[in-house]
Amino acid sequence: MGETDPAGRSPEGLRLVAIVGFLGSGKTTLLLAAARQLTEQGERVAIIVNEAGQVPIDGAVLAAGGTRVKEIFGGCFCCQLAGSLAVGLGEIKAELGVGWVFVEPSGLADPEQIEELVGMEGMSRRQVGLIDLDRIEMLREVLTPLLHKTVRTADLVLLNKADLVGPAVVEDALEYIRGVDHGAVVRVVSAQQGLPPEVLAEVLGR
Repeated sequence: MGETDPAGRSPEGLRLVAIVGFLGSGKTTLLLAAARQLTEQGERVAIIVNEAGQVPIDGAVLAAGGTRVKEIFGGCFCCQLAGSLAVGLGEIKAELGVGWVFVEPSGLADPEQIEELVGMEGMSRRQVGLIDLDRIEMLREVLTPLLHKTVRTADLVLLNKADLVGPAVVEDALEYIRGVDHGAVVRVVSAQQGLPPEVLAEVLGR
């Protein structure tokens, strides 16, 4: 693991994007769209999940890190880490030669903890918060602290599933998000129907 230093920092040269959101918010649809765009541009990409079943995973095990890996499409791999993220990133970079890593945590993961975990030195990182518009009222009532953390820790907030709600719901959601964080960068999208190139560019921090 020569590319990971003694302090446990991740390898230099990797660009990491964490997609944070509740179960069913569309995280997998979003990250696969972004990963496919990158691979079409000749990049090599890894997707790290911590819940089996989110993306089909099988195949080889990277020996030292216990990382199960399956190729999804040309140049894109899905991985499930058994050990630490820092060690896993080093294994993935060394074995697969990837330049981009997407992290899809559990739907109930604490966004602040994810922010700390991916905020390692020596790499570019970005956190995207995904909120589904058709459930935002329930989330506001039942999971308020997690919803607020999702907004406040995100470099970009995507209000997803705009195709399932009317304009009044969208406007109310935008007002609510801006009340949580006045500086939040917010985009209204439908990941299922496809994301505009400019939104995918923002997801990647370009």
